[in-house]
Amino acid sequence: MKICFIVDAYYPSIDGAATSIRNFKAELERKGHNVYVICPRYPGYKDTEKNIIRIRSFKVPKAAGYRLAIPLSTLEKIFKKEKFDLIHLHSFFTLGQKALKLTKKYGIPVVGTYHTQFVDYVPGYYKIFSKALQKVAKRVIVNFYGKCDVTLAPSPQSKKILEDYGVGSKIVVLPTGIIIDQFKGGDGERFKKKYGLKKEKILLFVGRVGHEKNISFLIKALKKIIEKQKNVVLAIVGDGVARKSLELLTKKLGLEGKVLFTGFLDKQNLADAYAACTIFTFASLTDTQGIVLLEAMSAGKPVVAIKAHGVIDVLDKEGGGLLAKNNVSDFSEKTLLLLNGKTLYTKKQKGAKERAKEMSIQNKTKELIAVYNSLMKKKAK
Repeated sequence: MKICFIVDAYYPSIDGAATSIRNFKAELERKGHNVYVICPRYPGYKDTEKNIIRIRSFKVPKAAGYRLAIPLSTLEKIFKKEKFDLIHLHSFFTLGQKALKLTKKYGIPVVGTYHTQFVDYVPGYYKIFSKALQKVAKRVIVNFYGKCDVTLAPSPQSKKILEDYGVGSKIVVLPTGIIIDQFKGGDGERFKKKYGLKKEKILLFVGRVGHEKNISFLIKALKKIIEKQKNVVLAIVGDGVARKSLELLTKKLGLEGKVLFTGFLDKQNLADAYAACTIFTFASLTDTQGIVLLEAMSAGKPVVAIKAHGVIDVLDKEGGGLLAKNNVSDFSEKTLLLLNGKTLYTKKQKGAKERAKEMSIQNKTKELIAVYNSLMKKKAK
């Protein structure tokens, strides 16, 4: 098949959706499919992947590192030239909206993936009129995914959210797969040496440093944890609009030297971070899946996370970690339980690896191809 991914946020912006798209693209290509990605152009950035088509773009206000494409007539010219068999939409902004219209115009089968719980993101970025904007966002989501032939949701909880919104298309649960061995060569001691750590136990967060990730919760939990156990630090890997406020919070709570802001890390340094950490911590209430949890679990690291809709399915009955209530006390208690319970830690470590294997990119790509084939057969009738 000649497949086109339409993406409103892609590399060099790094987030779960971009990682998911790159992983699926690579595995589909290994299976003999021809996959293109159409995405915004970033000034000065050069692609190393094949079949990446960039569209002129502009900066997104209040969303550091993100750009939106200006599709105009460019996208239609690409569609006419390439004659794609199937279009897979990975967002519902400018490129996604234009591409959806073109699929209807040219009768191309279309799949949409609901990567981001965008409605819950709105208040963190737009304080004024946030409730009104959330209502608008819901209408956009219902209209957009309702016109897709099939909508993919990363978890059963995400599927329910779309159904509750009123999305009328067929919804299939299909989590993002991960590359199991991608962080196998990590050197934890190298990471510790780089950041001046010795015998400290490291709690790790990896991801976009945005308000919606609820990282302030992790910093507050760390404050409570070190009241009982001093040799614990929190490493925050990533960058974003919330970093300055989080640095101020760290200073306010007297946690200088206990919270490390590393910024974005390349693959090798990220592998080192996963190898160095003791526990992966996650407090987001808005993620549809949280692919970084699976990355950490593939490296054999147990997770402590707030029990939220995207995380429940990943941990699958707490097989690879512990789920905490949405309060700092319970989260810190669960973290301390893992830090100090050797038998429990070993059990959760084993469960993390097993769960990660179940969620391999190979397994999930097979499921994705089955969705594509079913849709192609239906359209052929």
